[in-house]
Formats: sequence, C-alpha cells, structure tokens
Amino acid sequence: MNVAGTHDRLFREGGVLAPARDFAAAPPPDHERTLTAAKLTGVEFIGAPPFPEELVLQTSG
Repeated sequence: MNVAGTHDRLFREGGVLAPARDFAAAPPPDHERTLTAAKLTGVEFIGAPPFPEELVLQTSG
C-alpha cells in the first residue's frame, strides 16, 4: 500500500541526484541508505524481488 506523501519522501530521503542522464553512469545502489530512508519514512520491504538474482545483479551493479 502506498500512502500519499510516503513514496516520494522515501525517494527524497534515500536517493541522490543523478550525475548524468545515462543509466550506465549511475552509481551502484546504496542499500544502507535505502534501508535508513525506509525506517525514517515508515516504508517496509516485505521480501526479495520476485525475479532471478542474476537479473537483479545485472541491472544494479
């Protein structure tokens, strides 16, 4: 469930400005920062992504 003001706050707290408009130039995900932002905003991750791990690694660094 996504409550108004929650999802965008998670991105503001946990995100960083993109260095370029090129996905390949993006830094790897900062999972610690994401989890900290989730705690601050009341967002709960309920499980692993529902697709094979090799696809996750392929797209996230």
